[in-house]
Amino acid sequence: MTGNVLVDVPEFGCDLLGIRLSSNTRFATPVHPASGSAQREFVWYPQSVHASDVAGARRSDVRAGWAIEPLDAENAYRVDFANNVSFSLDPQRVTCCHPGDRLQEWAEAAFLGPICAFWLEMLGTPCLHAGAVAVGGRAVAFLGGKGAGKTSLVAAMMLRNHSLMTDDLLAVDTVEGGAVAYSSYPQLRMSCEQAAYFRGAYTDLARAQRGSEKRRVAVGRGGFGRSSSESTRLACVYVPQRYEPRNVGDDDVEIAPVTAGEAITELIRHSFTPRMINAVGWQAQRLGRVARVCEAVPIRRITYASGLEKLEAVGEAVEQDIEHAVADGKRQDASL
Repeated sequence: MTGNVLVDVPEFGCDLLGIRLSSNTRFATPVHPASGSAQREFVWYPQSVHASDVAGARRSDVRAGWAIEPLDAENAYRVDFANNVSFSLDPQRVTCCHPGDRLQEWAEAAFLGPICAFWLEMLGTPCLHAGAVAVGGRAVAFLGGKGAGKTSLVAAMMLRNHSLMTDDLLAVDTVEGGAVAYSSYPQLRMSCEQAAYFRGAYTDLARAQRGSEKRRVAVGRGGFGRSSSESTRLACVYVPQRYEPRNVGDDDVEIAPVTAGEAITELIRHSFTPRMINAVGWQAQRLGRVARVCEAVPIRRITYASGLEKLEAVGEAVEQDIEHAVADGKRQDASL
């Protein structure tokens, strides 16, 4: 991902989802330090939203609690949320206005989730609802919506000494000969059950957001496992599917390719911000980008028994699958 350098790396610079970002306020969420001069910026204004010039009609999603409107500037939008938090986006900058400290935590979570995904889609990078880890120098992703088991799969792979790339939002660019996955930030959001299983306790952990049952789990130095800030070739996208074991020893894991049509359907279904994309009419662009990802990366369904204790077998199966895929790729390269 490229962009013009705006400013030298500030005190609050970071690498986030393939963007070297500057910010006028430090994030509460741990982020990867900036690796160079900032390409784009994120600006906080702790004040109420002001009216802006609107070039077209507002498109709203009442259930999600937001409205999008195009601004006069080319390729610029404003997203207003029902709690009076507002984001203005153009290709170089995102500006957030919020009513005060009470909503800054919420606004940060919105930026690191749907707003960042919408921004990246604006810049031409498709974003998927997926977790990912780095396995032997290659990214491995687990696709799925809320409750699909992404965080558990990622944490299980981290227990096998693989590095976290992202817990929930995966940005992917196609490149010559494949695709590249970008890291987000070194933190997991775990349920109390997950935190108790993977790290032994959850009562010492802060809530992910006010009122949320999920907990923040720092990754890296002094935390759980380790993380990677590097952009990494994407080796495979797995679509998890669990079954209820009939017997105690049921832990069979099956990995199988999906058809081209199924692959595109799964990636479209698990786009990170499908409603926002639909609201601004980017469906055709998203379809083209997702189709290119499906051409560049194997998409496979992984079927395994429910239960956190069953995930060790899943991790072993994924490692073997990736090892075989890498070996097959080397053999194909050698035959050319």
